[in-house]
Amino acid sequence: MESHVNRSESVRTRPSLRSRPARRSTVASAASTTVSIDNLRVQYGNRERAQSTLTPPIHPIEIGFQNLQYVVPIDNGKSFKKVLKGVSGTFAPGSLVGILGASGAGKTSLLNAISGELKHGELYGDIMINGNPESTKKVQQISGFVYQEDVILPTMTVREAMEMSAKLRLPKQMPAEQVKAKLDGLISVLELDKAQNTVIGNSMMKGVSGGERKRAAIAMELVTDPPVLFLDEPTSGLDTYTAYAVMSLLSNLARSGRSLIATIHQPSSEIFNMLDDLLILAEGQVMYFGPADNAVEYFSHLGYVTPKFSNPADFFFMSILNKTLRVRGEKDAPEDRIDRLLAAWKKSNEARAVEARLVQVRSDADGTSPPGNRHHASMFTQFMVIFKRSLRDSWRNDLVIRARYGQNLFLAIFLGLVYLQIPNRDPQAQVQDFSGAIFFIPVNLLMSNATSVINVFAEEKNVFEREYTNGYYTLAPYYWAKVFADAPIVVTAPVLLGVIFYFMVGFRLDAGAFFTYLLAVVLCSACGQAFGMFATTLFDSVEVALVVVPMILLPLMLFGGLFVNSGSIPVYFDWIKWISPVKYAFSILTQTEFQGRDVCDVDNPETPCIPGQQVIEQFNLHNEGSVWFSMGMLFAWWFVGVIIAYFGLFRMTAGAKRVDVKDDSKMPSIYREDAKHSKIKVNEKQGFLGKFRKS
Repeated sequence: MESHVNRSESVRTRPSLRSRPARRSTVASAASTTVSIDNLRVQYGNRERAQSTLTPPIHPIEIGFQNLQYVVPIDNGKSFKKVLKGVSGTFAPGSLVGILGASGAGKTSLLNAISGELKHGELYGDIMINGNPESTKKVQQISGFVYQEDVILPTMTVREAMEMSAKLRLPKQMPAEQVKAKLDGLISVLELDKAQNTVIGNSMMKGVSGGERKRAAIAMELVTDPPVLFLDEPTSGLDTYTAYAVMSLLSNLARSGRSLIATIHQPSSEIFNMLDDLLILAEGQVMYFGPADNAVEYFSHLGYVTPKFSNPADFFFMSILNKTLRVRGEKDAPEDRIDRLLAAWKKSNEARAVEARLVQVRSDADGTSPPGNRHHASMFTQFMVIFKRSLRDSWRNDLVIRARYGQNLFLAIFLGLVYLQIPNRDPQAQVQDFSGAIFFIPVNLLMSNATSVINVFAEEKNVFEREYTNGYYTLAPYYWAKVFADAPIVVTAPVLLGVIFYFMVGFRLDAGAFFTYLLAVVLCSACGQAFGMFATTLFDSVEVALVVVPMILLPLMLFGGLFVNSGSIPVYFDWIKWISPVKYAFSILTQTEFQGRDVCDVDNPETPCIPGQQVIEQFNLHNEGSVWFSMGMLFAWWFVGVIIAYFGLFRMTAGAKRVDVKDDSKMPSIYREDAKHSKIKVNEKQGFLGKFRKS
């Protein structure tokens, strides 16, 4: 198969980004080709571009990147893999760029590398904003990022999600009328008018459609008017029509002067026809980068002719990027085809045009850095926005509310019937039954609240990680807003259980004892909440947390005062009772119930009464602190648990730090191996980091 690599010098170079035409340039004729260029124009011809209704960005941005090389450790640091190998190019304002490639080609890694979303490994090369070398953190400040998975709190409506983004990321000086006008304009442009008051929803709650959810995620990023928008597979999981609608929207956004860069997995011919520029990756290297209209002609000159009336993207994937399928009439193995086309790109006029554009962009740089489009609200504003949202979330999540209150109501009635009017029983039975009823309260509240928080907070943890990474808020306002927003349920649900259970069981009718009992009940519930939050931040998996939590609570229950007498615990386990909230709650409720009263048989006055103090001493609670000492220890247990949970969440945010780009002159020599050897073994004694430090 003949390869036409040396093309005419008349091939169109990429135009200056400041003078990009409103209509695509025609494809230049080639001296030698196997298909009529006129036919190509008929199949994949030029499209007229309507004007966008969005306001153009104040500072148009051209993103440039040169010789990007991304290295990640594998095999526990014993070797590494080069994911990106010298990728260069520019993303012009007013263009919709599609990044294509087979699985593992590096398209998502490239998107994350340029946008500042890489979490692991090392990134080398240059990233430029309007020709000025910048950090990836700066790129984050002037851009938006739409993830493949749309993680939005399901109980928020589309408009509420946009309003939250506006309140947390727009300047506080912006008048409310202007903010409302901005949101109304976005809702109109994104065609979300009918869905703006519909909740996002999830598998348990009916909400907006998949396409509306994707557009809502885009709207949340567009609130800040970013001049650059990155999108990771925006059509993934959508049907053909919805995917087309989303890409039409993106094409409209690009016409407003923004740079839109999207990874796309096997686009339809209609979607391919919307792309302004096309970047094709293979094995972490550029196979083609230029106008999408020119891609068909470019590969035709290399001997890979797209069949008439077929989707060019399908042909690229099946006949060019496919490593397992041999093309008809091709003598080389599929692997050799990839290497040959990668080598052809480096010698092509298109590659030289990309390099020339990078040189021009650098020469045009004025040394100024564009201002970021993201603003941070005050901590008080962050707290109030998240606090109100969390209250609304709890109220709308009626399934969770019914479950929490229903569980407490059922247990109160069921166990109230089990321990119904204990004072009517004989003294020995009273002591035993009162002890069981008292012990049940802290155990149930601690366990039920911990598991409930794990299930609920684990789902919201993904939302927190996404919003925190995107700069919506800082950690402290979010965390304390969540703690206080959960307080109504943490307080009222156990009070419902406690009041019903208290009078059905027949605890002493004394106002002081009653309110002391309720305070202990509420503190036990709060301790369960704190423990559940800590467990959620400690373990990434909900399943693991639900398995480990009972294992931790078991010894706290065992040494809580009922199963093992506090005075007979082995010395090597005696310390456990002092960290057990069950022990303190059991001590409070036992002393409150039995102190200053005798346990008597109401049906047989002649039966000797059992002094309440004797019961307290029997459990060895008389010399282990007063009621208010134990109450203080319960409060301290809750406070320490909340603080530990906070630092657990802080640990999660510390792990969310992103990889910044480094100058390629600092790249260790071992990474400079031949690009086609993607995996290179490192000295086992040094490992990945050891080799990096040494170099």
